[in-house]
Amino acid sequence: DPTNETLKEISDEEAQGMRDGLYPPMFHFMRQYGVYVIRFFKNYAWRYVIIDDRIPCYRYEDQSTRIVFARCRSPTEMWVPLIEKAYAKIHNTYEALISGYLDDGLNDMTGLASVKTKIADLIGDGTDREKIDRLWNNLKRYIEEGCLMGCSIQAGRGETEHELVIDGERMGVLKGHAYSIIDVFELPAHESQNYHKSHRLLRIRNPWGNKEWRGKWSEESDKLSLNAHK
Repeated sequence: DPTNETLKEISDEEAQGMRDGLYPPMFHFMRQYGVYVIRFFKNYAWRYVIIDDRIPCYRYEDQSTRIVFARCRSPTEMWVPLIEKAYAKIHNTYEALISGYLDDGLNDMTGLASVKTKIADLIGDGTDREKIDRLWNNLKRYIEEGCLMGCSIQAGRGETEHELVIDGERMGVLKGHAYSIIDVFELPAHESQNYHKSHRLLRIRNPWGNKEWRGKWSEESDKLSLNAHK
């Protein structure tokens, strides 16, 4: 049952904290009943969404089950499907979560300002070294400052989450699919006579936990293994 602490009138300070998006103490006791309150920043204010811990699952003939939508890699963790359920509730349906924009999602989750950069618009045909260097330096600065970042490949009509194909070869990554950028780094270009030249790489993570990049610098790439030995 609710405790005396949760039933008392909240203070002005607690009310201000709720407006700022702080998790109110009045909701803490609900967890023991499998009820959770998750906040999102929508329409310029924090919104609290109440959900239970019932998650849509497939049941197989052998009675084993698997979560239908997003899930954590560890079966003992539930924070991903709980957040997704609350996010689906505030948008009325799970179907509304298909595709979308990374910058909108980050804003909804954090309440912070987000920036979207279309690389093709920024650097054109890729010959402007000054613009390329500026973009790379910005990415490095964002990582150093602990910014949340993501990336995706623009998809054409009907291509959302279809695998990217270059010169007839499947590259492993999906169009119109969100990836997290978890690091940016440079490796020396040993094959180049110009000691200033380097390979600029992004380390990205697929939230699905599968479907990885299979081109140059992938885990199975000769280019990566050769560079590691030098």
